[in-house]
Order: sequence, then C-alpha cells, then structure tokens
Amino acid sequence: MRFTKTEYAFDGTPGDFKEVAHYFMCSKLQAAVEETEPPVGEPVQENAPPAPPAPTSKPVLSEAAVKAVFEKRPFTSDQAMVIRLVHQAGDAGITTEDLAKATGFDRKTVKAAIRLLGKRVHHTQAWPKGYEMFRKKWEGSCNRYWIHDVMRAAINAGEVKL
Repeated sequence: MRFTKTEYAFDGTPGDFKEVAHYFMCSKLQAAVEETEPPVGEPVQENAPPAPPAPTSKPVLSEAAVKAVFEKRPFTSDQAMVIRLVHQAGDAGITTEDLAKATGFDRKTVKAAIRLLGKRVHHTQAWPKGYEMFRKKWEGSCNRYWIHDVMRAAINAGEVKL
C-alpha cells in the first residue's frame, strides 16, 4: 500500500498503516482500510482491476429538471420548433426526415438542433445522467424521436414555455 498526503509518504501494508493512520489525521481512511483488508490466507493482488460497480437503478426525470432546462435561457427558434414538433407528434414520434420536411431545414440542421438540445440538458445540473432531451430509436436510415412524458405533461400544463 502506498499513501501520500501533501509531503508525507507511507509505504507498508494496510495493517501497518492502521497503526500510524492517526499521524496522517485519516480516521475515515483508517476505517476504510479496516473494512477492506483481505481475509487471512488470501493473497493480496497488486494492481488488481477494480471491482465492477454495483448495479444502480436509473435516476428519474423530474418536473424540476424539465423546468431547469426550459428556464435556463430562451431556446433558439429552431430548437423551439423541433421541441414543438416532437411534442405534437405524440406517441407516434417523428423521424429526423419528417422533422426536416416540417421545419424546411435539411437533415443536417435538424440533427444540429437536436445535438445542441442534448448539450443543453447535459450541462443542466438538475438533469439526471442517462437521459437525452428526447427518447429515440434508430429506424434504418434515421432516428425517430419521442418527448418524455414528464416534459409532455409540463408543456401541456403550461408550466414551461417554448
């Protein structure tokens, strides 16, 4: 085990460290060493890969997160139009191609607007990780987009404005 704090360094086993951890003012670290020490008889592996993270449930997209995205700053007219069209598509969803036809833009411009909306949500602190601006599914030549139910409810209730 190697532990470095500011200009101090410790070389030794976790057991050795337990004896001197108080000099490093590391009571929390000392407790962690006690919990993670390998059982007797099991070899300690140096540079062993970390254990995989425990499975976690996906965070929930909340109304507060939706409001935070919509109130961050005004959407550009292109972005607002894309959101409005995806919202109006309802449960059927809308493809990139159909968005391009409805907006009068080419597919590249539509994809750029969606990409910028994605950047916006990922840079909003309240927005949970693992969620995009829209739900999407690849359909051979383009994506089909649906609006999240929470977002649809907020727009329908007039709680957020486009």
